[in-house]
Amino acid sequence: MRRLTLGPYPVIGLAEARGLAAAALREVHHGNDPAAAKQEARAADTFADLARLYIERYAKPTKRTWARDEWLCNRELLPSWRNRKAAEISRKDVIALLDRIVERGVPVLANRTKGLVSKMFNFALRRGIVEVNPAYGIGNPSGQERQRDRVLSEDEIRRTWTALDGESFKVAAIFRLTLLTAQRKGEVCGMRWDELDFENGWWTIAAARAKNRLSHRVPLGPQSIAILRGLKPAGDATGDVFPGGKRGLALTNLQKPTVRIKTASGVDFRFHDLRRTAASHMTSAAGGEQDSESRGERHHRRPRSPQLRRRETDGAYQVG
Repeated sequence: MRRLTLGPYPVIGLAEARGLAAAALREVHHGNDPAAAKQEARAADTFADLARLYIERYAKPTKRTWARDEWLCNRELLPSWRNRKAAEISRKDVIALLDRIVERGVPVLANRTKGLVSKMFNFALRRGIVEVNPAYGIGNPSGQERQRDRVLSEDEIRRTWTALDGESFKVAAIFRLTLLTAQRKGEVCGMRWDELDFENGWWTIAAARAKNRLSHRVPLGPQSIAILRGLKPAGDATGDVFPGGKRGLALTNLQKPTVRIKTASGVDFRFHDLRRTAASHMTSAAGGEQDSESRGERHHRRPRSPQLRRRETDGAYQVG
């Protein structure tokens, strides 16, 4: 014998319960299982189902940053909406979620969360899972974001570089290679051994990994090569230079190390500031010359000028 829960008292009154029981008995009489139907309805097209579908069918095939979407979904969305029907999530629910994130003091994260919610429900619309996107028309919770232009001074670079001595060699290498090469965090963290040519001093980033979908070569000076040789395992190295905790995924979460390094150095920065800093100092070393790519911070699609390459090899970013 199976039991069917009609609902909690007094939310459901006696008269309504009798009606629900009679309807359930009619379903049984016709050979149906109302308990199973209720369970299936609860599980069908939940937000958790939508999240899995979005990651597997859209984010992984089309976005280099799919792991970021997965992380944000697991951190901010699933704890609140996991077992809810995706179609029942309302505009009010989205606003309430974003307000809670802003109240935690992370308004930019609220902006990113809103963007992800909108993408996920647009995907659900195309798949026929929902009829409306509850995030449509909701502006960024923190308003218009200002583009940062923070560039560390040479003294701040030295202090940051010294503070990296307190980190693991792998973590320190990511920060130092960013300062030495001016490449994006995702490109450095996703570096693979088969992209590196130590003999000729080149790091070739494939188009599939580049944000602008253009393959480009990055010159590697002695400091960069020394760091990378220190990471290289014995024998023929394959796979990621910086493997993460999840098998098959590169290391990407650097929030805790960044906080430690900021505290140790006394330098307030965000990770992307390091890339901007390197780009700015490289441009200054070249006498202010920039081409159309360097203005967009894509300096290394073709070889740097000798002045820029010397900027790394002459120890400008080396402490002591």
